[in-house]
Amino acid sequence: VPSKQLILDLTDGLVTNEDEGWMHHECRKLMPSLVARLRNRSGILLLCGYTANVDRGLRRSAMALAKSTISAHPLNEPIRRFATRHSQVVSGARLSTQTQASLYAAISDWHSKKISERRATLENIAAAKASAERKLGYAPTTEALWKSIRGPNVTQKKIRSFLWKVMHGALPCGINWNDNPEYADRALCQHCQVRETEEHLLVQCPDSCQSTLWALANGLLRRRGLPQLAPATLGDILTCGLPNRKLKLTPGQERLRTIVIAETAWLIWVIRCKWVIDDESDPDLYPSIPELENRWWKMINSKLDFDILASDKKRYEAKAIDTNTVKDTWDGLLADGATLTESLKRHRNVGVLVGRGLAARRPPGRNR
Repeated sequence: VPSKQLILDLTDGLVTNEDEGWMHHECRKLMPSLVARLRNRSGILLLCGYTANVDRGLRRSAMALAKSTISAHPLNEPIRRFATRHSQVVSGARLSTQTQASLYAAISDWHSKKISERRATLENIAAAKASAERKLGYAPTTEALWKSIRGPNVTQKKIRSFLWKVMHGALPCGINWNDNPEYADRALCQHCQVRETEEHLLVQCPDSCQSTLWALANGLLRRRGLPQLAPATLGDILTCGLPNRKLKLTPGQERLRTIVIAETAWLIWVIRCKWVIDDESDPDLYPSIPELENRWWKMINSKLDFDILASDKKRYEAKAIDTNTVKDTWDGLLADGATLTESLKRHRNVGVLVGRGLAARRPPGRNR
């Protein structure tokens, strides 16, 4: 066989894998039947990896057998078992070797078999892939898409949870209020009186704060040399953690893009929830444009403060953010004359703010 890992799984790691019920193996549904089939052999079994020195005919024969087996037994599909003696198939896990974490993982895996994919999840994943192919230059795998929303650039748990809910169409809006007759009116957008969805709420509603906040986000991205989101789409939000292969961006630019898009989407959601729930959709209490701008800039500057504090390697060791990454992220965005050098030396903000451009120098109270 060409895989050294497979040989290790069937020899040195066989006892451990069977004790764990093959739980952590990528072919956990197939391996018990394969092991049982090999144990049915009466003679000595030798497993060896072939190299360029192995006879070409043997390699061709091995590849043909592998392809025929894969076509008959798709990876991790319900197994139509090999012709084996039932007594040779070792199923389950050895209880004496299990921990609380491994048992919990096994229970979760057992429950997940009963759950089918949500239609909203499949639709959002398809939309995210289409957006990535159009704007990032490639179509990511589903696994890469899920990993991206909890990647290193999405540091806060609340943002990861928010993106996870958006991906699943699980935000408490729209049809998700239908099960509660007391709040059935919240299923409609309080601005447009149409069925509220994640996409309408975050990127489409013409009368909410979303257009104002996305305009601010676009302005900051443009100053950093990043492509604009005009108009922003739900796919932009779901793919904010994926790298852009169309453009040669630095790690800091990729990181800034993720922070700005994810945090802006989160702020839109927070403002909507406060107005609909706390303020009971009172039009007089909806935030004004200056208030929205101030909240957005405060949020962005809080991200800068966090990066400065988290760059302390003495305190946070391996979890600390590299100072070069911080500089690369915020380069060219600071207020006039501001520098990160002193703040990064002290690991606290000594007066560094993300600048607003010309608007920052306009005296308060004067007309534009």
